[in-house]
This record gives sequence, C-alpha cells and structure tokens, in this order.
Amino acid sequence: MAINFPSTSGQATDGSFTHTASGITWAWDGTTWKAEGVTSSYTLPTAAANTKGGVKIGSGLTMTGETLSADASAITVQEEGSSLSTAATTLNFVGSNVTASGTGAVKTITITDSDTQLTTEQVQDIVGAMFSSNTETNITATYQDSDGTIDLVATASSGLQSRTTGAATSTGLADAAAGNLTIVAAKTYVLQKIQTSHAAWVTVYTDSTARTNDAARSESTDPLPGTGVIAEVITSDGATQPITPGTIGWNNEGTPTTNAYVKVVNKSGNTADVTVTLHFVAVEA
Repeated sequence: MAINFPSTSGQATDGSFTHTASGITWAWDGTTWKAEGVTSSYTLPTAAANTKGGVKIGSGLTMTGETLSADASAITVQEEGSSLSTAATTLNFVGSNVTASGTGAVKTITITDSDTQLTTEQVQDIVGAMFSSNTETNITATYQDSDGTIDLVATASSGLQSRTTGAATSTGLADAAAGNLTIVAAKTYVLQKIQTSHAAWVTVYTDSTARTNDAARSESTDPLPGTGVIAEVITSDGATQPITPGTIGWNNEGTPTTNAYVKVVNKSGNTADVTVTLHFVAVEA
C-alpha cells in the first residue's frame, strides 16, 4: 500500500517532523521517513476452549523466561495417622496386588488382600473335623470347640476274639444231590462245630479249587492229605457235630479272604433247604 508523505522541504530533520498513516507514525530525519510505532491499540480476546487469546499466570504456575511451568504441589503422607518426615510430590504404589487405573483426573488405586493366614479358631475347627470324621480303632476322639482341645480316650483291647458262627443255605436241594456254599468265616480260624438243619454230608475246604477237585470222591472214601479238605461230617436232622480237637481252618486263595468253601450233600430223603452253620473262633485279623 502506497503512503502519500507530505513535502519535507524546509522541515526539521531532528525527527520532530512526523506523518501518521494507517496508525503508524513516521518521522523525517532529513534523508528518509522512519516508522516510529503504532498509534492505535489491539486487545487480545479471552482464551477459551476453541478460541486463542490471552491468559493470566494464576496460582500453581510459574513463568521463567518464555517457559510456563506448573508448580509441584506437596502431599503429606501418613502411616496410620502419623505423617512422614517429608512431604511428597509423587506417590509410588508397589506390590503384586496393587493396581492403578483411571484415564481422567480421578485415579483409582486397588489393593487386593492376599492374606491367607488362618485364624486360631479356623485351624482348630479344621483339625477337630479331621478327628471327628475319621475312623479310630480302640480310641475315642472328641473335639471340644469351647476350649479348642481334643480329648483322646483309649479303650482296652485284649486282642482275643469271641466265638461266633457263619451260615449259608442250599435252597431246594434234592435228596442225595450236592450243593456248593460259601460261608463268611475268617482268613484263619479254629473250627469247633458243624451244624446242619437236615441230615447231610458236609465237607469244608480251603478254597474253591480244592472243592471242585474233590467233587467226584464218594462218601466212603477218605480224602488224601494235602487236597484242601479241612473237615467233613455226616449228620442227622438238626444235628450239631463237635470237632474234637478243634481243627485249624484257613483260606488258601492267592489273596486271602474270609470265605470258607463248603460242599453239602442232602441225606434227608427229601428235597429240602439245607442250612450249614460253622462254629468257629477267628485267629487272624
């Protein structure tokens, strides 16, 4: 833009002769016109979210040269109500169970309680339940929750067994026919008596194989030694035959059981339900 300067003829050359155009003052120095400044003023708008403008330096801010910095605010840190000796500007949470989150001005610090230590009462209840729910032999265990103790009372045991019986029935057994029975007795036992409900020929064996191998032997033929025959009797109706002296019976299976294997031949003269009862004392657990 061209400026129409006035004539300088005869004008002072000390800068006192001036001319103003478009708000700018020019001074004549005898050779050239020099701009001296702006005579009009410009006011910056107030800064806003979408408007550039002037701002004031408020609290918490410091202007150093051309650099504007935020002042660090001190934080008082306390441990259970007692302040630490110095203030802090940064808090650093450490530990595997600490999680910091938040994208805005509010941050959340989550600390997960990982304490798995049991209380005394919890330990007592666990141990007490172990005693109360278990099976004890010759001892009685009682958990006293009121004082957290366990009462143990031993019961006397002589180790001796009482006499007992075991029985089984061959149902609908024809006269002169043989039936196989398995009677629960003991792994090893002293056989004292053999009792039958009807007249019968009864043979007791160590295992089922011995019974099978002896099936063809006649009533009048004695069994050979070592063939697995423990005892045999011939009874009348409802008779009980004592075994004198008492004989040792035992189970000869690969894994010993309490089974006693018996063959009974009906000698009653009629078809009958023949029951065989063994009287014995167990001598092996």
